[in-house]
Amino acid sequence: MKAISIQQPWAWLIIRPDVLSTQERSRLLHGASFKNIENRSWSTSHRGDLAVHVSQSYSKRLHIEHADIIYREFGIVLPPQQDMKVGGVIGVVKVLGCVRESPSPWFKGPWGMELADPRPVEFVPMPGKLSLFEVPNEVIRPLQLHP
Repeated sequence: MKAISIQQPWAWLIIRPDVLSTQERSRLLHGASFKNIENRSWSTSHRGDLAVHVSQSYSKRLHIEHADIIYREFGIVLPPQQDMKVGGVIGVVKVLGCVRESPSPWFKGPWGMELADPRPVEFVPMPGKLSLFEVPNEVIRPLQLHP
């Protein structure tokens, strides 16, 4: 499966591993509670499932800055920095397209991967890479969601 490394808290906001109820995930997906765009300086032709890998580094200073901005702009409270996983795969999302414009409040450009159907998985520690890279399908184990 293709994967992409994304820094925290953006990877957490795409997958939202804190929301394990299928009903709550469905309700929140219709607002801005999930990050539905991944901004990049490059385009991709990849469509379909994409593993979300969290980059290794995530400082307390950045967490504080991002937590404030995310709360002001989206009303989302981030978990404490020490509770956010780094250095591994946390979920899978579908890439629907890659656009230069989007009505999504998460779009900053110049390119945005349109994301849908975020699914948390059991954390799999592994190094990331630049651009898209391969991870073995067999290491991806979905988390059990409840109704």
